[in-house]
Amino acid sequence: MKRIVYRMLPVLTVALLTTACEDSGKKDTQNAADTETVAESPAFEEVKKQVNAIYKEVFSLLGTNDYYSLESKYCSDEFWTLLKECRLLEDEENLVIDWDLFLQAQDWDKPKMEILSLEPGEKGTVTVNMVLKDLGEERDCRLVMIKENGEWRIDDFPYPTEEGGWMSVKQLIKDFVK
Repeated sequence: MKRIVYRMLPVLTVALLTTACEDSGKKDTQNAADTETVAESPAFEEVKKQVNAIYKEVFSLLGTNDYYSLESKYCSDEFWTLLKECRLLEDEENLVIDWDLFLQAQDWDKPKMEILSLEPGEKGTVTVNMVLKDLGEERDCRLVMIKENGEWRIDDFPYPTEEGGWMSVKQLIKDFVK
């Protein structure tokens, strides 16, 4: 009996390895197909179009009184509600956001925006990686977009950290308004 088990062991090992490799190949192929589908999805084109439209309006209204109406117009309901609550609680000593959310900067003159890439995120969101340029300065920026009432809206303005990561402005506001 021991001889049969020892003789069958190499055969079973080869069979298991072959099956595992075939399954792994199927998963890799499936993941590649999923990625292609997401990257080519019409949603990405919709998001690009919406971000371009948002920033066209941002740049055209920069420095005007109408500029601050853009937050309510282009942010998700949840983000806008949190932002309003945050601003009610803020004072000069407790400023949570002391920069322009759209530009993630202060005092820019004639900024330009370029979308670098889009990534699918959690709960149907799309992360937009982009660069903003002005006055000889370039700033890597991100937006998290979510489809709400048939329209892509900004659900977060992640901000780059000194450590090279990204801080969620939405989470920062949530923590402040608790």
